[in-house]
Amino acid sequence: MDVEKKVIVQDEEIEDDEEEDEVVEGSAAAVGGDAAAKKKNKKKNKKKKKKAAATAAGPGTKLPPFRGVTGFTDSYIQYGQTEPPTIPVAKLFAVGSFPKGEEQNHPGDFNTYRITSEELRAAERENEAFYDRVRYASEVHRQVRKFAQGLIKPGIRLIDLCEALENKNRELVEEAGFARGIGFPTGCSLNHVAAHYTPNAGDHTVYVVEDMECSHYAKAFDAPHVPLRLPRAKKLLSHIQRTFGTLPFCRRWLEREDGGSSFINPKGAKQEKYIMGLKNLVDNGIVTAYPPLCDIKGSYTSQYEHTLILRPTCKEVLSRGDDY
Repeated sequence: MDVEKKVIVQDEEIEDDEEEDEVVEGSAAAVGGDAAAKKKNKKKNKKKKKKAAATAAGPGTKLPPFRGVTGFTDSYIQYGQTEPPTIPVAKLFAVGSFPKGEEQNHPGDFNTYRITSEELRAAERENEAFYDRVRYASEVHRQVRKFAQGLIKPGIRLIDLCEALENKNRELVEEAGFARGIGFPTGCSLNHVAAHYTPNAGDHTVYVVEDMECSHYAKAFDAPHVPLRLPRAKKLLSHIQRTFGTLPFCRRWLEREDGGSSFINPKGAKQEKYIMGLKNLVDNGIVTAYPPLCDIKGSYTSQYEHTLILRPTCKEVLSRGDDY
């Protein structure tokens, strides 16, 4: 609705300009034909501008380059986003107006009272600020997902895909350390690898690792207090606690110039020669390693997920989009 109103306002402004042009043309015709011709050209340009504004508010035009995905990869332009997306999502919506997900009733006849219960509606209104924050995150996810769908095609290197996707996520969410950022490394598993695979730095090939090489790690929430003898392990642990806390991370992030977060480490914190230190942290139970989850070799597996919230009156599938 907001987008349509914006388009209507733009059209009205353009039409007013055209009427002014017609008045000026009438007066200019009395002065000379050259001036009238210039105003006529200006009027044509105004019409072109009006048409462009209406097109920019459409649902999108670009189809994904692979099968099985519906919708347009640039459907976010209906909110005023650019193609490719460059405007932070928070600047496209006013506070409290982020798009809702798909709402579904709670199952069972005994739950129908939830729809009309004034008490539950009141409880829901009290949490609107929280709902708006998670809808904000969901809209960032949808736009980054659409952006990725326009990139994924045969021949792309997985590491290039991951870096482009993650950098776009940081850009659209306006990464701010633990307040806003990436919650989990990009999983881009192929064939029989179901989850928890992401290319490490220097990996420019697509292959399936059979020895369960690890790419995802996370600091254990209840990590024991263990005296570390390796100086590099101590240094790495300090960096992990400061930059990631207990959120999952991958080796590729450690080797970024900012060490995984430009907000937390604006002066740079790239980790070097950290492999032995990381192994020491894993061996001591301070950091948990997450190897890829694999099915039978030679098989094909896929994994689809949605994020939902159980509201008092209904269920809301936050990450639902026109693609799936």
